Amino acid sequence: MPRRVETAATDARRLAFEVLVRVEATEAFADVLLAHRLADAALPPREQALTTRLVYGTLAWQSRLDFHLAHLLRDRAVDRLDPPVRAALRLGLYQLVFLDRVPAYAAVDASVRLARVAGAGASGLVNAVLRRAAALGSAGLVLPPADGDPVGRLAVEWSHPRWLVARWADLYGSEALPALLAANNEGAPTALRANRLVATRDALRAELAAEGIAATPAPWAADGLLVERGAARLRALRAWDEGRFAFQGEASQVV
Repeated sequence: MPRRVETAATDARRLAFEVLVRVEATEAFADVLLAHRLADAALPPREQALTTRLVYGTLAWQSRLDFHLAHLLRDRAVDRLDPPVRAALRLGLYQLVFLDRVPAYAAVDASVRLARVAGAGASGLVNAVLRRAAALGSAGLVLPPADGDPVGRLAVEWSHPRWLVARWADLYGSEALPALLAANNEGAPTALRANRLVATRDALRAELAAEGIAATPAPWAADGLLVERGAARLRALRAWDEGRFAFQGEASQVV
């Protein structure tokens, strides 16, 4: 791997780690914090996309990651670890389990380096736990048994609150649950809201198209656009600097 690519990927992981630590320590909103940090960081679009996926993926799968970590740590409780150690472990394990294109050595090494902010002992712990996970492979990491408590198994497997899985089981039946939970874990498209004080949705869409960014009108939000391609480049655009759009989910736009 060329050094500049490796360095950029390392920077992406470091930025994701810093966001995750801040979210846990201060209960900051992940989307707002991530947007601000990406705007300030000089990362290429590909690494901005990696940072975004690492942050949202780690948060979305946190309960499953913590279940695995509880078994991998053996004699330590996940919630007793310092926030930087938890963040480094979750970030590394997320890559090992869910990102097939990330080499295991890269995920482990980066997390070990990140954990050094919490001391040498912390980096040693992260190294041992993640190497154990890498040796087991995603198929070797345990999940709760399905017999006896199917709701509990699905809650962990798909990283959803138990109460929500139980409610959906009552509403839709157990056979529909895996597909529903999988769909609910799919990443939402990047949604924009045109600032109608300075731009219309159609004008903004045309401006984005001229920059090679494909977007379609949101079906429910009158000022909304859903980005299909090129989302990682949005914060580098003049339209962003001049306030012609904001990042806002379609659902919140229609409230």
